Amino acid sequence: MQHCMIVVHRKGRVVKLLVQEVATDEQPFLAGDHSFWARPEAKTVKERTFHGDRAGSIGIGQSYSTLAWIPEADGSWALPLKHERISSFETPTTKAAFQLKQVTRELGTRPLAAYDRGYGNAKFVQATEKIDADLLLRLASNRCVWGTPGTYKGRGAPCKHGHKFKFNDPQTWPVATETLEVEDPKVGRVKVMRLLWVSFPSIPKPGNGNHSRRGHQTSRT
Repeated sequence: MQHCMIVVHRKGRVVKLLVQEVATDEQPFLAGDHSFWARPEAKTVKERTFHGDRAGSIGIGQSYSTLAWIPEADGSWALPLKHERISSFETPTTKAAFQLKQVTRELGTRPLAAYDRGYGNAKFVQATEKIDADLLLRLASNRCVWGTPGTYKGRGAPCKHGHKFKFNDPQTWPVATETLEVEDPKVGRVKVMRLLWVSFPSIPKPGNGNHSRRGHQTSRT
């Protein structure tokens, strides 16, 4: 037990030491993701979980969640700030939200955190709603989000959702609130559209109680 207490204490100190290396003269850029490590032969390893990939195969092993600081616009160097196993009582989204909360608290400055499409959902947006960080989420190309429902017409049940915005159907794209076009030296012209009051279906709409502002602002590139 004494040894375990020492390990936990050192773990906290390591996180603080790593966070101190993050430059805060500009907004820090963080990147988070999770990976799966197959352990089919390690039958004595505790809390092995099943994992399916895009090819349809299923493996058994352990998953890990990582949050790293990306200090350079070019290059592959990164500083992992948190790298922890995802237990059987956690999910990649809950673990990522907890890690972001811990790192942001130690940073003392509002970072920009980027995540892949596995985190581009209502659960992750809601889990990070009270964390002092900006999110840059990649959404799946077949994702659908909804606009604000119209006013009640007096007959039948009130509408739960407004206009349906399908990413892979340009005919459904609403008019952008703001549009920004820039020339990137690597990829060429980039067009970013900002859409207000567009949300995932399980995030409350304006007028239905508290809502996450990040859940209602979508950018499309």
